[in-house]
Amino acid sequence: MITAFFFTFLLLKNLENDALSHLKTDVRVVQYGLERQQAEALAIATAVAQNSELKKAFFDKNESDLYKITSNLMLSYNTNFLAVTNNTGQVIMRGEDKDNRGDSLVFDPTVKAALEGHRLATVVSLEGAIAPRIQIKAAAPFYESSAVGGVISTGFWIDSAFVDGVKEVTGLDVTVFGGNKRAATTFVAPDGKSRFVGTLETNRNILTQVLKKGEIYIGPVNVLNQPYYSAYAPLETYSDKSIGMLFVGKPQLTLFAAAKKSIDLTFLGSAILMLFSIIPSFFLSRYLKEHLEA
Repeated sequence: MITAFFFTFLLLKNLENDALSHLKTDVRVVQYGLERQQAEALAIATAVAQNSELKKAFFDKNESDLYKITSNLMLSYNTNFLAVTNNTGQVIMRGEDKDNRGDSLVFDPTVKAALEGHRLATVVSLEGAIAPRIQIKAAAPFYESSAVGGVISTGFWIDSAFVDGVKEVTGLDVTVFGGNKRAATTFVAPDGKSRFVGTLETNRNILTQVLKKGEIYIGPVNVLNQPYYSAYAPLETYSDKSIGMLFVGKPQLTLFAAAKKSIDLTFLGSAILMLFSIIPSFFLSRYLKEHLEA
């Protein structure tokens, strides 16, 4: 029995360590996925900035053609937004909404870099009514003669479709945080529809290690009052500033279920060994008794 309990302890410990090791790899894969989306957004911004029809409509101040071209390009590249600014950062046209223009993007770091002749992609966290909104954003300049004539700004929203896609591939629950607030998550409320966006991660150890130190955290935690094995990684901008977190995890119960069969076999084997040890002891004691009585 001591051997059985010791084996069970070692088995669970090894399974736990293995699960956490895999989760650390998985959360890095999610980080890599977001980096790839940034690279994709930057490639799209660069391609659009080289579109001759768009530049002609822009410099001719043909708003009708400019809207058609930007909206068609946005749809063809499957981005969530596409804006064209002039050389001061003022929005001249948006492919997703032709009436939403005239504002300035000069303080956007990607647009600011593009106005200076550089291409840049990053991830940003924007305040929402209920929860933050995470955006992959990229900007590239286009030129008039040798000077920057304007900027193309485009990208993607990181939403339920993104985290659901990761869960479909990995089988893990996934959450993207803006700061310590859930912005997109696979955790669904009991009604089966609404999600736990806008809720907070309050574990101080996680917040210190991930948001303040910019390091990965792995370990067992309670997520929405459920025990999970988890990995958290920082969500970082182009300047390595942590603006949020990435979470992947699996319920601890799944680990126990996986271990149950091995544990059952261990106890069965222990019971059989005990039985076989009792039978010889019975015959030995009987033999000794008979000889002592004689």
